[in-house]
Amino acid sequence: MNNVVMAPCLDNNDEVKTFIEYLVDNCKNEIHLLCDGPGGDLENLLKILFYINFYKIKLVTYIASSASSANSMLFCLGAKRNMAKHSLFHLHAIQMQVDIDISNVKLFKMLGSNNNVLSKILKDIDPKLVKYVNNSKENYFTYEDCRKNGICTNVFNLV
Repeated sequence: MNNVVMAPCLDNNDEVKTFIEYLVDNCKNEIHLLCDGPGGDLENLLKILFYINFYKIKLVTYIASSASSANSMLFCLGAKRNMAKHSLFHLHAIQMQVDIDISNVKLFKMLGSNNNVLSKILKDIDPKLVKYVNNSKENYFTYEDCRKNGICTNVFNLV
């Protein structure tokens, strides 16, 4: 059985730094990631995305209760995406704040600095999902919706 790692709080820079160190130290292994959480800082999500892409890390992702915003984007990075019955997936337009720290300009040039980056992630799953990061509505999906739309690849029971 593989260990499941909890996604960091994306608003906590120290947790994100520790998580990135974990990714780098374990990049040769398949990493099982629990993505439950309220979301958080877009810049921290982009940093994680950079390391996942750079090291070609294979992720298996899980939602046990709910993933929102940036956490739902982490969930979408999984090659296998697993949702518990009765769990929720929440997506909305990206709200980039004016005071975002773009000191790491190279990172933003590599990934892009707008919705296109996250739209590319979603296009790999289902092109219809792109509209949800480009609108201003809050979009909640049940595990059934996610299964039907290809957001998750497997539904499981919590025991």
